[in-house]
Amino acid sequence: RMCFELASSKHILPFDDGAASPRRSHTGAERAVPRAPLKDGWESSRSRIRPRPRPRVRRKKYRKVSQRHRRVVLPVNKLPTEWADSNFVYYPKPDRQSVVGAGTYGKVFKAHNVYLSKVVALKTLPLVKPRRKGGYREYVGRDKKRKRQDRYVKDGLHLTSLREIKLLKSISHLHENVVGIREIFLEGPACNLVFDYFEFDMHGIIYSAQVDLDAAMLKDLVRQVFQGLDFLHTKAHILHRDIKAANILVSCQGLVKITDFGLAKHVKDQMELDAKPWYQKKFEHSNRVITTPYRPPELLLGATLYGGEVDVWSGGCVLFEAFLKKLPFQGSGEDIDHLLTIWKVLRFPNVSTYPEVVDLEWYWL
Repeated sequence: RMCFELASSKHILPFDDGAASPRRSHTGAERAVPRAPLKDGWESSRSRIRPRPRPRVRRKKYRKVSQRHRRVVLPVNKLPTEWADSNFVYYPKPDRQSVVGAGTYGKVFKAHNVYLSKVVALKTLPLVKPRRKGGYREYVGRDKKRKRQDRYVKDGLHLTSLREIKLLKSISHLHENVVGIREIFLEGPACNLVFDYFEFDMHGIIYSAQVDLDAAMLKDLVRQVFQGLDFLHTKAHILHRDIKAANILVSCQGLVKITDFGLAKHVKDQMELDAKPWYQKKFEHSNRVITTPYRPPELLLGATLYGGEVDVWSGGCVLFEAFLKKLPFQGSGEDIDHLLTIWKVLRFPNVSTYPEVVDLEWYWL
């Protein structure tokens, strides 16, 4: 009965010195329940306050970065004086002394990165085009001369330049034998493309009297050229359409890079091409591509539907040129003369040796 009353009681009050405390049972009767006195220095389990656990300090996670990915930026006081005074990231500014090449839509300069102390190749594509040259002009109804103002037309980038930038960004640093673009930025009225700088090109190595490479080295260089073409044709689905010795860069370590994608074009898959009607297939590509000494005969006969075989023909011409130090088909530069030069070596094509030649547009001319 005592246990039942203790369980049914709602309030339990502590006693001092062993005095009994009134307990109220479920019947309302008050009875004293004795309780043992507490020892000195001890508290009841209900009144004991436990300290909160200290929050666990988590250590910071440090990600290891390899040394090759770190960009070492020199402070301004340690830069050369002419570099620190320059307001251009790449020094020297594009001028005539630093030009290493020129094309239809831009020039290539040799420049130094001011903060990284690295030599790069800077390709500049102008965004504005002069309409007419400045000078003096005599007006009919006046006796004095008025200076003609320089007027510019903001045409922006050419379509060829935009296509080159798009293709370079899609294949940049995906293959060791294809050039990669490092940076694109605007500086004044020009768009600048930053590439890795290479000291030599294939044309300079072949025709230089100071460079003498044995057959094994030449084989290795040409092998890298065809490896880059295989990547462009099979993986990237891109036709270069301007393979020549001057567009093949070579480093001091013997690494080959295919560059100058100004005439390159992305080609469609064979299934997508077969689904097109015949009148759209006829004008698929342009035949006014590839430098004349490296141009295959089907382009000279007006072919507009072709594939990677045009680059393979140009690569074979580079192979011939590397070993014999001359072009296999050297004409006067005209298309007809170059075609006749090819026919003198390989003979005139006919239906038995080249069945598709009768379908070419300029064959019957």
